[in-house]
Amino acid sequence: MKKFTFLLTFILIFSGYAWSQMVEDYEHIELNWFAAGAQGYMHVVPNPDPVGNTSNYVVEFRRGADGDPWAGFFSRLPEPLDLTEYKYIYVDVWKPVISPVVFKLEPDGADDVEVPSLFPQTKVNEWETLVFDFSDEDGLFEVITFFPDFPETVEHDEDIIIYFDNIRVGNAPDGNGDDPVFADIDFMWCDFEDEFTNVGGFREVINSQTIATDLPDGGIDGSAAIKLEYTVSEDNTFTGYRMWAFPDFIDVSSYNYFVINVKAEEPIEDALVLLRDDVDVNGRSTHTFDIGTQWHQVFLPLEDFEVQSGFDNEANLTILHLIQIQFNYELVSLNSGTVY
Repeated sequence: MKKFTFLLTFILIFSGYAWSQMVEDYEHIELNWFAAGAQGYMHVVPNPDPVGNTSNYVVEFRRGADGDPWAGFFSRLPEPLDLTEYKYIYVDVWKPVISPVVFKLEPDGADDVEVPSLFPQTKVNEWETLVFDFSDEDGLFEVITFFPDFPETVEHDEDIIIYFDNIRVGNAPDGNGDDPVFADIDFMWCDFEDEFTNVGGFREVINSQTIATDLPDGGIDGSAAIKLEYTVSEDNTFTGYRMWAFPDFIDVSSYNYFVINVKAEEPIEDALVLLRDDVDVNGRSTHTFDIGTQWHQVFLPLEDFEVQSGFDNEANLTILHLIQIQFNYELVSLNSGTVY
């Protein structure tokens, strides 16, 4: 039986977006790769997956199963990287596995600085933007080093292919790399501080296939959270957790995003958020999301929610009554879970 941990808080937010300037796209610098194993290599190739990254060329890295954990590349830049104003480095990665990613900066005549990605990797076999926080640093850095797959020990059964592209530097990220702003919370639906939601209603499991336990200090930075143990099967096809508004419906039509702070013991694909309006109207909208193994923020644009299969109407966001996290047997990648 596969086990899974699910800790979360729920927010609705307005959103803006800040971007960064390009420093190097890897097409014009020397790639000095190292520690990648007997068959390892690194070179520039046509982009094999332009969805999520429209660059014509990207770096292909063969990461050998016999390589070292610190396999990667270094390069001396044609012009030093200046962190006087912009302190955050962004890199697009495409990986077949989830693992730590690390970026290192080396100034001439001073100690190097090495940091892991600010937000954990959550996607496989598609492009994802990772962010590296160098806000404590200043000045010029002549050498960059990148470790795109940096586990404690290499346990791959075979060599893997990783792609990466578009090194750029900018201001502090507003969200999860690709994602929008989470600088300010505009409206909280449920923070799990007590037995009720922040909109006056009960919160409860959908059925006996889920066990919920409150964690008073188990969330990000010691905030409250909840953990859910769920099981779905061919005979018990769905379960999850409900958070009600009461006694009044809630108008969220002016908000742009639904946000979940979430993590899991192992990656999970296609969990479901369901929004439901007045029971007499019974409009329902859903959106799937994936869960990584470290705390991260999942952003779901409200405009991207779609009417639930089997129902006629989308949820009316001016009279929202229920937010539900759901696990469906025919959808979710893990059918049983154990909560921490």
